Amino acid sequence: MADALISYAIVIGVFIAFVAILFGSRAKRLAKKESPVGTPEKIKHSPA
Repeated sequence: MADALISYAIVIGVFIAFVAILFGSRAKRLAKKESPVGTPEKIKHSPA
């Protein structure tokens, strides 16, 4: 019985860690996309 509880706890912990990693990478990607400064490529190719 205790082995089953430990197994469930490990599976749930891995799942929560996976969701946290995905959410963090999504938030980082959105923050990078909405940056008001612009990427170096945009600055390099600007006709100024």
